[in-house]
Amino acid sequence: MKSLSLKIYFPLLGLALLSLASPSMAFDLSSGKSAYENKDYQNAEKYYEDKVKGNPDDMNALYDLGNTLYQQGKYEDSQNAFEQVLQKKPTLEQGWYNLGNSYFQQERYMDAIEAYQKALQLDPKDADAKFNLDLAEKKLKQDPKSDKSDQKKKEEQEKKKQQDQQQQQQSKDQQQKQQPKDQQQNQSNQQKQSNGNQQDQKKDQANNPQNKDKNGQPKPDPQGKPDPAQARQNQEDQQRQEQAKKELGLSDQQIQELYSKMQKQEEQTQRYYSANPKREQQKQSAMWNFLPREQQEFMKKFFGKPDNSGDQVQEDW
Repeated sequence: MKSLSLKIYFPLLGLALLSLASPSMAFDLSSGKSAYENKDYQNAEKYYEDKVKGNPDDMNALYDLGNTLYQQGKYEDSQNAFEQVLQKKPTLEQGWYNLGNSYFQQERYMDAIEAYQKALQLDPKDADAKFNLDLAEKKLKQDPKSDKSDQKKKEEQEKKKQQDQQQQQQSKDQQQKQQPKDQQQNQSNQQKQSNGNQQDQKKDQANNPQNKDKNGQPKPDPQGKPDPAQARQNQEDQQRQEQAKKELGLSDQQIQELYSKMQKQEEQTQRYYSANPKREQQKQSAMWNFLPREQQEFMKKFFGKPDNSGDQVQEDW
């Protein structure tokens, strides 16, 4: 037998609403329950809302909140409350019964019929559920088009979809706000690591004997100011290449290859004396073989001849 504290009949529709009693509610006679019995539904609603916020798992408070909302004509809100209760207590017969009443008041007759049928499955002797089931079936039979079950379901699905989208957008916005902070932190960490590596390299260079002079002092930084003599030499080499390109009509690649050969030969000449001048003369002459004779003569004249003074190698031209 169901434990009931109140049964209300609605003269217009003949619907009965059941209120669940609980031993723990005895303490609430001076607050929520007394307000409900005195039909002070607004204060009763506030009381039960506060209880649910304080303890979302209090199904008794949520059930009584659904009853309070129903009495104020807030049928969609009472439906939501009863549905949440039934998710945790699917065998609560009077929950299905009151859910059916909330559906019925919204003209969702098909949904109401399903809810009353589930209540009767749990308690086949519930005369109130049987009475309301017959009434819902009669309404649906008289005007099937008036049923709003499908319409309401679509509205609920659309509402849930919008809520999900809002949550996703909020989550996305939160992530975007967090990303600049993470990037700044990563950049700061990378900068610190880079500075630390540079300091370590400087220490290693300072401690390396190869980087110290005879007095044990650090040598000047080779990456400092460029050598003026080397800069002038590079400029002269560039001018020579441009002039040779203009006079001989050679491509950039040919000029570069020719210049590389000349540099290599000059380095060899500076490093040692030739033990076989004739052979060296043949090797040097071979550099120009790919050019016509006039151009060979120009190159010899343009780039000059080795200096015979001092200990330099004899003229190979």
